[in-house]
Amino acid sequence: MSYVGKAVKKWVTLHGLLLGSLTFSIYASDDIQTWFLDDGTEVLLLEDYRAPLVSIEINFNVNRLMPWSVDNSAQAAFACQMFDSDRRIQREIENSGVFVSASMGWGRARIGGSSLAVDFPKLIGLIREVLENRDYSRKEMQKWQRDRIISWRSTTTNPRTILSQAAIKLVYPNGEDPRNALYDQPPSFTRSAEKLARVRDTVLSAPNRNIAVSGSIDKEALQESIRDLLPETSVSGQFNETNGRPAAFINAEPKTIELKNLNQVYMALVRDSLPFKHEDYPAYLVVNQILGGTFNSRLYETLRHETGDTYSATLNSLFTTATRPGMLRLQTYTRVDNSTETERRLRSVLENVHVDGVSKEEVESALAYLNGRLRFSKETPNQIVNRAAVNRVANLPSNHRELTLARAAELSLVEINMFARRYYDPAKFAFVKVIPESS
Repeated sequence: MSYVGKAVKKWVTLHGLLLGSLTFSIYASDDIQTWFLDDGTEVLLLEDYRAPLVSIEINFNVNRLMPWSVDNSAQAAFACQMFDSDRRIQREIENSGVFVSASMGWGRARIGGSSLAVDFPKLIGLIREVLENRDYSRKEMQKWQRDRIISWRSTTTNPRTILSQAAIKLVYPNGEDPRNALYDQPPSFTRSAEKLARVRDTVLSAPNRNIAVSGSIDKEALQESIRDLLPETSVSGQFNETNGRPAAFINAEPKTIELKNLNQVYMALVRDSLPFKHEDYPAYLVVNQILGGTFNSRLYETLRHETGDTYSATLNSLFTTATRPGMLRLQTYTRVDNSTETERRLRSVLENVHVDGVSKEEVESALAYLNGRLRFSKETPNQIVNRAAVNRVANLPSNHRELTLARAAELSLVEINMFARRYYDPAKFAFVKVIPESS
């Protein structure tokens, strides 16, 4: 190990241990009050009177609606509900001095906002108007679609995006799989306000939704404010969905894509990731941290600190949910004349974990860092309650990450290395690279 690597490793280990022992907020998950509305919606409240502010986040689990949501313009329906044809709602939001936003991503749709405590009833009224809007603005919908196309086109020459697109399609070759659809050209969507409203209402009726609130408000006032805020839950069997086809790329031929005007080579080793609910997820979290989670990870040590082959070497678990696997990716890039050696080194990182496993020191350092980073993600009441709400809407315990790290700490080194040898088998990974177009 290089001198720099050793120094960084000592700093990260000490820093992680210190972070793991600190508490940044006077609140904890245990301070969250929870109850259910008559329609089955869970409410999470964390009272905080240090400032006269209130924040609200309403979450909907759309995991079961994939790929229905892709085929039925659900993203457009949810995002564009903010705009009615004469922009009356937007003008009210702007004139009221409150903040409201809506978005729909991978597995979760959310709408929420924030305001002064005195303006919270007004904020709730505006959110209710957004959720009841059936007069979608065609102008805003056209703008929204145009922005999506511009954003997509900007990625079509990005080698990192092209690498990810090829990788996810290799791991999940089913053309209808929503995971690989994320990289395709955004499909056109219906301009029918009536149909968009129906689609939006289906999202709002998705099971396992919740309302997360933090700030200067008590339970009694909140209960009164959110009365009749959401429509009744109506679950339809047509949205039951399997987790899709399993990865089928063992012994797959390496995938190479040529790209014009490129002066580097981008490469990745990829396979299916583990869902958050998987029994091996605690060990997976630790080994991934050792492989590529920090500046002193094995990827950085091997590919940057020791040889200077690259500026960056990363590990990502993409598109993973509580129940659906995504893609695990070990990725780097280098100059063209060094690509063969860099590929060898990248593969060696994976091979070494598979054959030799990880050390006790690495496991302790990884757990310290992960616990420290978790503390930083829960510095404010808003972060605390929203993190709990995101877990709950995914049918996970409110303190899922804490429980996962606790289980990881209970694993023996033998158990972690048994998992490492089984899961990080190089034969179960596919290799993808983007290279300069040949003359």
